Amino acid sequence: MSVRKPVPRVRRLRNGLVYRALPMRMREDRADRPQFAERDRFKGARMVRQEALAPGSGNGGTAAPGDAVLPMPIKRRHADGPGDRAPGFGPSAPLRPAGDIKPLIEASTAYPIMEEMVIGAQRTAHLAFRIFDPATRARSEEARQRGFRDWGDILIDAAKRGVAVRALLSDFEPVMAHELHRLGWHNGQRLIERAQQLPEDTPGSIDLLIALHEGEMGAAARWLLWFAMRPKLSKLVRDFPDASTYPGVAYTMAEHRPRFLPPARMWPATHHQKVMVVDGETAVVGGIDIDERRYDDPEHRQPTDQTWHDVSLRVHGPVARDAERHFVELWNREVIRYGGGDPVAGLHLPPGHDRQTVPQPIEPAEAAAEDGPTLSGDGEASARFVRTGSVVRRGAFAITPEPVVTEIEDTVIDTIRSAERLLYMENQFFRLRRIADEIGARMRDRPELEVILLLPMAPDMVAFENKTGPEMRFGEWLQVKAVRRLLKHGGDRVGVFSLVRRAPAEPNVTGRAKAFGSGIVYPHSKVMIADDDRAIVGSANLNGRSLRMDTEAALDWRDDPGIREFRETLFSHHLGRAYEATPPSALQLWARVAMENVHLDPEERNGFIVPYKLGAARRFARFQRFIPEVYL
Repeated sequence: MSVRKPVPRVRRLRNGLVYRALPMRMREDRADRPQFAERDRFKGARMVRQEALAPGSGNGGTAAPGDAVLPMPIKRRHADGPGDRAPGFGPSAPLRPAGDIKPLIEASTAYPIMEEMVIGAQRTAHLAFRIFDPATRARSEEARQRGFRDWGDILIDAAKRGVAVRALLSDFEPVMAHELHRLGWHNGQRLIERAQQLPEDTPGSIDLLIALHEGEMGAAARWLLWFAMRPKLSKLVRDFPDASTYPGVAYTMAEHRPRFLPPARMWPATHHQKVMVVDGETAVVGGIDIDERRYDDPEHRQPTDQTWHDVSLRVHGPVARDAERHFVELWNREVIRYGGGDPVAGLHLPPGHDRQTVPQPIEPAEAAAEDGPTLSGDGEASARFVRTGSVVRRGAFAITPEPVVTEIEDTVIDTIRSAERLLYMENQFFRLRRIADEIGARMRDRPELEVILLLPMAPDMVAFENKTGPEMRFGEWLQVKAVRRLLKHGGDRVGVFSLVRRAPAEPNVTGRAKAFGSGIVYPHSKVMIADDDRAIVGSANLNGRSLRMDTEAALDWRDDPGIREFRETLFSHHLGRAYEATPPSALQLWARVAMENVHLDPEERNGFIVPYKLGAARRFARFQRFIPEVYL
């Protein structure tokens, strides 16, 4: 039996699309009342329908109405250590036994394993990604044997087997990041179209949230920026004729033109995490999203603008359950935000997509301290799930959300301070001078410490899309400052490198997408390893946005023999035939191979490493007074 359930009234905040692939036996009759049609298009969340999900309904453990636990009230407090609690966030996870942690290097390794996890799911499959395209081709042998063409087929099959599939995808600022905003909604609608093919007696379900981070700008800040934004909005409508139909853009329009007043609302933060958890027992945490653009293999034979180097970790047991709790907390916050109603949170679905309802919150798991063994970290192989989280900042002039969970930043600093001989980093960005200063301080205390830093030759939008806007130039300015400060601290004990293909550059590859006669390979990974004793792998870049603003997730991996094997695998991948397991100096080996590769023909190079071209970054970089550093 299906009943209506009142939607909780909470603070009105921005969110996105919601869809449930369950039969809807009761629907409101408002669609037949023309006076409500336009208003409900963007304010329908306040009147939204919820289906009561009784125990045994095949929803994979979702609580029945009345059993859902709402998010915690807002308090301005940080989560400082295991068991401490920040507003709207659960307690920090403790160290757990590491178990069998498997590094997943490149999508050619990660995608088949992730597919097999969902194919083997029994109860739940929870996905939280910045980008998820259900049309991404299936790569695992098991998926091909079952006749699955892509990820959409894999998720549909899981629902047919009784699995509760929940996908929490990132939305983006509708005006300033419209291409990503549009892509997220496009991918969401692709999944809707596939899910609508499910029979009404399907035992499982597919729930989708496209969620925009709650960290909204203050009213006064929006007024100051509105006159600069209106020309961009006008250009947006010219470049994308359908832009005015997308949520978050339509409400800023007046007869297909940007309205004059009031100013548009703005959300500078996003959910940047990449987490997948199956049955609460196995998780993948790292840097890779799921779409064709991110697919590459260890040989990097893709065209230059399709190269991608990324790393994730697969983990089992208690650490995976901590990742599950994180997903549950975020899902429940977003469901309640959506259910409260917001004029920008209106659903925008193609005609015929009428089976929509707000998903139920998930029954929260028990506290982390009660779920599985914890460790002290004294030499035992262990791991810990760590996060970055922020909430909306109060105040008319607020331009950033307020950071309340900074576990990843704290872990990065602790890892730097633990390094004795070698600190290895590969990251998409290195833009924080305070991180460079932390490394410099540790190098002064440990004269034998060497530092290897692997960076992209240029940001992907600069290299592959020829973007030259002020935010691109300022991001490079921040990175040049941080890298130069690191080099000043460490001198010849610091090496900065990048990756290029082992093939001549294609004729259409120019500018910063080309280096030393080859197209670049784009490192997107977020890895830090200290002395083969400690590693961090996750979604967080070394910039202000990832450590203080966006929603991020990572694993802090300690005192496990697998860390050395992981580091050696990365070195072997990057250095190729020149790799040595125990060189006298890892930095000297990298420097020698990189300089040799500069002078060798592309096909004859050892691995992919070359020196990072700091001069090219410096020539592109420009200081921008009015862009907050934390945005980049």
